[in-house]
Amino acid sequence: MKRTEKTARLTRVSVFASRLAKMSLALGLVLMTGCAGESGREDVSKASSSMDQNASSTLISDTESQTEVSELSQAVEDGHASNDQHEKENVIVVYFSATGTTKEIAERLADQIGCDTFEIVPAEPYTEEDLDYYNDCRADREQEDPSARPEIAQTLSSLDDYDTVLVGYPIWHGKAPRIISTFMESGDFSGKRIIPFCTSGGSSASDSDQALHDLVDSSAKWDDPTRFEASADDDMLQSWIDEHDISAR
Repeated sequence: MKRTEKTARLTRVSVFASRLAKMSLALGLVLMTGCAGESGREDVSKASSSMDQNASSTLISDTESQTEVSELSQAVEDGHASNDQHEKENVIVVYFSATGTTKEIAERLADQIGCDTFEIVPAEPYTEEDLDYYNDCRADREQEDPSARPEIAQTLSSLDDYDTVLVGYPIWHGKAPRIISTFMESGDFSGKRIIPFCTSGGSSASDSDQALHDLVDSSAKWDDPTRFEASADDDMLQSWIDEHDISAR
């Protein structure tokens, strides 16, 4: 319904309410005639006659006004329904976890949000030796090579069904693991909201996602990354969900 039409109808409803008030006053005057003298009754009769004319006019448009009130109520309800639908989103939590810490946080977030999950599993699993940081291990070599793209065992078929993508990962050398780059390049994030979160015992999350921004369409909207410790409890996770206004359909 156009704004001008709504305004006009609201005006007519206001007039209708005013006329109802006058009808109530007229009824009160009529009742007063039982207690008034002859001259008093005469005055009341004149006032009542004048108001009866307005009442008749009101009754003629009564059905139309009630219809308009009903239509306006429905329009308000539709507006609320539209807003509720807009606030809720199709959400998925995507994560990579080498030791299980990020997996636990990711699955708990998904449980509290009530959304889908997808685990990024490397085609070649990481061993303890691969994660022996600062000893020229596999993880070290990958992080030192911006072009490294570890293969994913199974890719997510499509992101078309999702508006918001939570991307979880451990921090390796202050950055997201290169396998996250593999995932980001494999999907179409056009117009998506991307919310990074990571796990670490102490490394900052502030710049951990910066290298990922250039890997997706510029229309994607990025939230600032958040670091969780393994000890994060459900209240902390829920507070974060609320802070980011994440609500799944």
